[in-house]
Amino acid sequence: MYIAIDDTYSSNVTIDSNYVTSNRRTNVAVCFADDEVEHVREELNSCLDELTELLGKRPSEFHFVEIVNKKRDWISLSDDHVLRLLSFFVKIYNHYRWPVLIQTVDDRTFADHGVAIATNVHGLDPQKKEDQSLFLLILKLRRFLKGQNVVLIMDEGRGDPGDEFGKGFFPDWAGSFDGYYESSKQEPLLQIADFIAYAINRLTNLSTKSNRSSHEQEQIRILGQLDLNSDDVRIAKVRPEFGRAEFDAIHLEDRKAKGLEPS
Repeated sequence: MYIAIDDTYSSNVTIDSNYVTSNRRTNVAVCFADDEVEHVREELNSCLDELTELLGKRPSEFHFVEIVNKKRDWISLSDDHVLRLLSFFVKIYNHYRWPVLIQTVDDRTFADHGVAIATNVHGLDPQKKEDQSLFLLILKLRRFLKGQNVVLIMDEGRGDPGDEFGKGFFPDWAGSFDGYYESSKQEPLLQIADFIAYAINRLTNLSTKSNRSSHEQEQIRILGQLDLNSDDVRIAKVRPEFGRAEFDAIHLEDRKAKGLEPS
């Protein structure tokens, strides 16, 4: 099993929600079977080749913050092209439905559960939400993988490409383990993880935004079609022009179901 992990941050702009804070960090793991990895890599590289004529040059990678904001390699995209790329990746994911594990940590997470991480864990800083999020995601992965052979690929940033990652979290693992940092430009599996992480964060941010543009409404419609193979998301149907009230009501019911709010 190959695991690609990427992270996504919220902006520091105040979020108009009773339950979602702006100071949140999310890590996402996408799981690929061994026999499909090379196919995914080849197909994504072929897709980048196909975009050369449209963009005037071959883009180095699919990076969705840059795609949606039309930065760097993607500066010549039209709004319609942005939506088509989002839709294309939704269709890719929905075809394969790779298992996805998601972990978000915000200002209320540890207070909700009455726990804390007191000391550094294999280099992760317990004071940083991004490290708290990654630590909890790895605990989920350990339960999910159940001793399988694992190749764990972390997006670079914490470490340089080729640096080892994660071995301390998998002591006495029943299967083989190889964990390392890699550049998303060199590893298409990380580009899939980037898309899923971006989609989760973008939907959250747009769901709390008032006066959304028609382009933003269309992004919600497209990304809302993701059929995530994950136990970490709750599916809800809302009217197209839903707002903060509906968004918070969904969160409140979810918190009640988890015993975090009185019924």
